[in-house]
Amino acid sequence: MEMVVRLSRNYCKMSEFNNIGNMILHEFIRQVQEQGLEVSGQHPETGQISLKNADGQTVLVSLLNLVDYYYTSRDENAVNDFVRKVVSVLRPQKTPDWDKARSRVYVSLYPWDSKKRPPLAKEVADYCGRFFILDTPETALWITPAMLTEWKITEAALEAEALANGDALLAATDLEVARLDGRALGSFKLRDRTLNAALLMAPSLKDKVRERFGWPLYAVIPNKTTCRFFGPDDFSYFEQNLAEFVADEYDNPRRITPELLEFNDGGIRPICTWVKRMGYIMKFDSE
Repeated sequence: MEMVVRLSRNYCKMSEFNNIGNMILHEFIRQVQEQGLEVSGQHPETGQISLKNADGQTVLVSLLNLVDYYYTSRDENAVNDFVRKVVSVLRPQKTPDWDKARSRVYVSLYPWDSKKRPPLAKEVADYCGRFFILDTPETALWITPAMLTEWKITEAALEAEALANGDALLAATDLEVARLDGRALGSFKLRDRTLNAALLMAPSLKDKVRERFGWPLYAVIPNKTTCRFFGPDDFSYFEQNLAEFVADEYDNPRRITPELLEFNDGGIRPICTWVKRMGYIMKFDSE
């Protein structure tokens, strides 16, 4: 085990950050109640709120990303936009038929230590598993066995379609490459960065990246919208800054994994993990 010392937050800004958090909380509650939703529970220790609609359907919402976004952007429409998304999730939704849905199904990743795992999930590393989503304009829906029954398809057929869609999206996506002392650090140039995982899991990943980064590929995806990758030979150069980057980005309600993952011809292999403990970053090598 190796410890990398890094302070976790600029504490001199915490007072302003907390004031913004209180303002966001009160405005969010006011707006969702105006939309007919009931606040059925508040969890200050995690920044989460439980909401219920008139049909008794519930959802657990985290405001941490919203507060972070407003803190940096001062976007006056931030709360309004977020409330619209939450309301759309709790509005009764009809599953589209398979002919309409098939082009929008993808493989995604999810934290494996979560108390509530998605349906059809399978472990791929110590901290994360893969599952299937239906990408809609409002949100990404977890695909369930009931949906497969309604579509009259097997899980194998769903997986084949999801991987093919990942390949198609990857073919249409440019790579963003930063050069640091002659070393390449990559990311995907995606309009919707919540689909980063679909590109990492695409079967054609090797063909897309090996000319610029080689193969196998090292990648981190600490949260749903953040992904970086590079060649294994450059690990020692990136390691110190990467540890801080992963630990900070993993501290996010939409977390996926604090692991450094190797993508190779055999699949996915965890290399190490960075986690934050009491303001310090600790590294654990995988066995």
